[in-house]
Order: sequence, then C-alpha cells, then structure tokens
Amino acid sequence: MKKNIFLLCCITLLLSACSLEGADYLVYDEQIPSPDSENVFALFHDRVIWGGDPGWYVLKFDQGTDLKKLNIPTSYISGASEEEKEWLNKSVLWNWSEAGDDTRNPHIKIIENRWLVFIRGGLYYGLYDIKENRTIVDIHSPWHTWIYSLDDDKYEALTIDERKKDFSNWKKQNMQKVIENTINSDHPL
Repeated sequence: MKKNIFLLCCITLLLSACSLEGADYLVYDEQIPSPDSENVFALFHDRVIWGGDPGWYVLKFDQGTDLKKLNIPTSYISGASEEEKEWLNKSVLWNWSEAGDDTRNPHIKIIENRWLVFIRGGLYYGLYDIKENRTIVDIHSPWHTWIYSLDDDKYEALTIDERKKDFSNWKKQNMQKVIENTINSDHPL
C-alpha cells in the first residue's frame, strides 16, 4: 500500500511539474546591446519537458525593453497566432538541439561590432550581420540537415560512434568554418 501511495505521489508531482504555469513561454537567458546602442539582442530558450529537445531563440528589440518581463509564447500547436507571428518577426536566429547535442554554455556575442554569433557547446551555430540587418547562417536543425545530406546507404553503414564523429565533423565544416570564414572575409556572404 505504501508503495502505491508513493508511486501515486511521484506521478502527481511529475504531472504537476509538466503543467507549470508559463511552460509554454520562452525563458530569458541574456542580452547584449547592439554596437549603435539603438537595439538589444536577447537570447531565450524554451522550457524542455519530458526530455524534449531544447531550442534557443535570438530576438532583436528596441533598447530599453524590459526583456525579463516579456511573455513570449511558444505553443504553435494550432498554427501561430498574430501575437506569435509578431514575436517570430523579431527573431534573427533560432536553433534547437537534437538529442541534447552541444547544449552546454549557450550564449551570444558580438564580434568586430558587426557580427552577432550564437554559440553553444563551444561551436558557432548562427550568424547575423548587424550592419546589413540580415541573417547569414541559421541552420535550425543541424542534425536533420546533416542526415539529409547523406546517402541512405552511408548512414546505415556507419556505427553509432562513426555517426557521432561524422556529425561533429559536418558541424565544424558547415557551420563553424562557414561562420569563421564569413567573419574573416573582406567580402562576406
């Protein structure tokens, strides 16, 4: 009987935690002012429930916006509402991690007063050109992009360790290197 009560309590707590108020809103992480000080770029993440894949969003706001008090919705089950579309228009970069890959230390930084870079797991995942006001590199789902770049036979022939290594190399070639080359180029993309 005690075992059943304990199990019931655990299930109740788990379900309660999953239905927390605000679970369908983004969570503020950090902000960084634009070089001209007119805007601010902010990093948010979504709440991960039941071991889901975390996502990060970099949005652009007018300077002075109280970012910690915003309620940015993320529930697009029935399609985006007008309010959600407004938030999407403020998004300059977004990315999600497949199976918890490279989730440590997500942050944004500005390089050379021109480039806004989204970094997680020590790798560059997104690049926004502040001067031109446009996104340059923003692969929303690197794992899916990698998978679709492979021949079916190649993927099936790889062991799990080989897949991890190949995916890691792909990210370094197709994100990190592309972003670094763009930043260091006299003629960016």
